[in-house]
Amino acid sequence: KADKSHCFREPRCLTFELDFTTQTMYVLFVLILISLALAGVFLIWFLKAAREGQFDDTTTPGIRVLFDDKPLSKQFKIKQ
Repeated sequence: KADKSHCFREPRCLTFELDFTTQTMYVLFVLILISLALAGVFLIWFLKAAREGQFDDTTTPGIRVLFDDKPLSKQFKIKQ
């Protein structure tokens, strides 16, 4: 960084210049805000699914695979 002690009250020295550190910090703040917004969306999505009963029955879907299907004649009422 340049020494700006000689520019105490000169308008041309008071301009805001983005150096690499400031740009990096700005990007970090933007990324943190985006991640917090995304986390909030997922939290709302999860709470909505939990209220609607999405996670009430966790054992039946896993066991359902083990049972045989009904014969097609009983499923579609086909006469033989």
